[in-house]
Amino acid sequence: MTFRRTEAGLSNLHIFAGVDVIVFTEGGGGGVTYSVAAAARGGHSATGHDVMFWSALFALLRSDLRVHVRALGSRKPLDEIAQLVKSDAVSGVVVAKDRDYDRKFGRFLRHPNVLYTYGYSWENDLYDARLVVRTFFFLSYLDPRRSKVKGDVRSIFDDCDRHLRWAVRADALMCVGGSSLFDRDNPRRFIGTNGHRPYIRIDQMRRQCRLKRSEIGKFHCISGLGKFNVQRDCFGKLLSELSYRILFYLIKKHTHLPSLAKSYAITILMNQFFEMIRDNENKIKRKYYLTELKKVVS
Repeated sequence: MTFRRTEAGLSNLHIFAGVDVIVFTEGGGGGVTYSVAAAARGGHSATGHDVMFWSALFALLRSDLRVHVRALGSRKPLDEIAQLVKSDAVSGVVVAKDRDYDRKFGRFLRHPNVLYTYGYSWENDLYDARLVVRTFFFLSYLDPRRSKVKGDVRSIFDDCDRHLRWAVRADALMCVGGSSLFDRDNPRRFIGTNGHRPYIRIDQMRRQCRLKRSEIGKFHCISGLGKFNVQRDCFGKLLSELSYRILFYLIKKHTHLPSLAKSYAITILMNQFFEMIRDNENKIKRKYYLTELKKVVS
């Protein structure tokens, strides 16, 4: 009976909220995780970049649909609700998930109301040389025609991509073994600056790889993982940290502007990303998200 009340509670949430669908996502303020039962009773966080991302995406690409985005914290309750959505046990609910390695590991759920980010997470969308350049000029008001910023940014991205290619696959394989290469709690751990241009601390990353590999020992490796793309498949918070560090470096090198707090920088990068989507300057991601959101049923 408790389970049925939870299903009914989830299905009725959109009615009480006065919207077409409730969109559940990860993240939120304060680091609190809400259980499925708590979510059915209305528990959620209404703040955080995850809420901001999906709210802006729906407003831009599905303005015909009234939505209320609610963050539940960790991924676990999202996975549980997604299973209820897939089995049609609940209605009026959408689950918007980070893709992580789900497609690689065969955990991808197919349902009109289960949505996935284009990359590992929405943070991957902020790791884009064009986006960083666009954001820098938005903040600095410098003349793009008289600046060498584009070449500077492209060089940094090329170096970072080159050093991360093997690491992305290594991280995925370690996740199979119950561990990981990238530090989920401290994503900037492998990013160096030393007052100069950001770079990947490759020696430290390789040491960490050897350490983790010895700790894991033998494990069954999933075959057929295919190729990995840094921009799309790398741990997203590491990439958004990189974009922030590159933007910070450009501001310090080319302007006299004060430093920019990370939270504000991520918000501005996100806003500029949606400007690119709106203006169709990123056709691949616009097409992907438009396809994802068009399938949603209320």
